[in-house]
Amino acid sequence: MYMNVGHPGIAILDEIHKKYPKNVQKAWEILNSWVKKAQVDSEDGYIKRSDMPKDVREAMQLILDTPIPGYEGATGKDSCYMIKLCSALID
Repeated sequence: MYMNVGHPGIAILDEIHKKYPKNVQKAWEILNSWVKKAQVDSEDGYIKRSDMPKDVREAMQLILDTPIPGYEGATGKDSCYMIKLCSALID
């Protein structure tokens, strides 16, 4: 569901996603929904961090800070989805 093939990092497959606490699962849903909408709505193809609503920023931060289930020492910042997203965001 949240895998980005071809990008570095840990793929957050459904079986990993289901191991997150419910609030983190919800955060992934909030962030992913906003990213998809922002990509469609973007006139220039860029997603701007400054356009992120507060709830999306909070969801993103929660994901970045939360350990990835089954990957000791890794947090959301180590997932391929977040690596790709953070590198694509402009301020």
